[in-house]
Amino acid sequence: MSSPTEDVVRQRAKQGRTCITYSGNVYDVTDFVSKHPGGVDVFEEHSGHDVTEAMHSRETHKHSKHAFTILEKYCVRKVQKSSNNEDADLFSMEDKYFYNRQEGYTDPVDWKKPVLPQIPKLGEQYFEWAHQPTDLPLRLFHSDFVEYFSKCSWWMVPMYWVPAMLAMIYTAYTGLSEHPDLWLPWMAGGIEINVSRMPYLFLLGALSWTLLEYVIHRWVFHLKPPTQYPIILQLHFLLHGQHHKAPMEKGRLVFPLVPANILAVIMYSLVRLVCPRLMTLSVISGTVLGYMTYDLIHYYLHHGSPSLTYFKNLKRYHVKHHFEQQHKGFGISSKLWDYPFNTLITE
Repeated sequence: MSSPTEDVVRQRAKQGRTCITYSGNVYDVTDFVSKHPGGVDVFEEHSGHDVTEAMHSRETHKHSKHAFTILEKYCVRKVQKSSNNEDADLFSMEDKYFYNRQEGYTDPVDWKKPVLPQIPKLGEQYFEWAHQPTDLPLRLFHSDFVEYFSKCSWWMVPMYWVPAMLAMIYTAYTGLSEHPDLWLPWMAGGIEINVSRMPYLFLLGALSWTLLEYVIHRWVFHLKPPTQYPIILQLHFLLHGQHHKAPMEKGRLVFPLVPANILAVIMYSLVRLVCPRLMTLSVISGTVLGYMTYDLIHYYLHHGSPSLTYFKNLKRYHVKHHFEQQHKGFGISSKLWDYPFNTLITE
């Protein structure tokens, strides 16, 4: 004779729903499958089965306390457990404290309203709140027009930036073919920048992005903002806090075109201070390639199902950054700069 739990799972499976069981409870995770940070493949393996051991196993992936908070909203059948629950040893004292605290927890933000105007009232709560992930849909602005431009689909990145990169390369190539630039003219006559140097400048720009990516992510995006300035709290949330709060939002995983263009202008202006125009275009075109690679990899790590070992490892690494060790793992397209800066996630 089947148990009530098995009956619920079987009935929902007939309706095309995806269900799992955890610690005796039944969870209908159909609406969560496409959002799952570990990819959709996991549910193909575990659908209809008990995941209690798997969710606590380090061999697969030991889920963070935030994962259990998200899981709870999908519960469709809850059983009462006795004090000598056989699964009790799976939980640490820290986990138990967190779960007990969450029972009486009220989110200070009303998710039925635009979130950005509510950020200033969080004050000292802001930084901790922003780093407690949720899968709730996020709306930032009252205005539909502004809200539309606060999002960006992944395919808009190459559609916009590939032509921009090619235009920079073409302008630099045709210009340098006619009149080579002279760099540092006050130093022994300067250095001639001609077409033959373009590949090296392009590569320099691409590699420089990997460092810039790390620096911005660590010392701008993860800098704890001063709570006495509401505008800075809102700016921090716009730049990166929103991504850590709602990491499963597909429309907020790549940079929208407006802030991306502002960043591009700043970068161009900084390089232009020390380099002639055509040389600057050669470097920045490579930086644009590095940026596109970063943005597309970031999207893929959140919503792709990698088959290559490199991206599988990188996906696990980035999931740990979001849900376990948010003070480490600042490299996204690679772990390169986490090594010399001692922020590598090793566990």
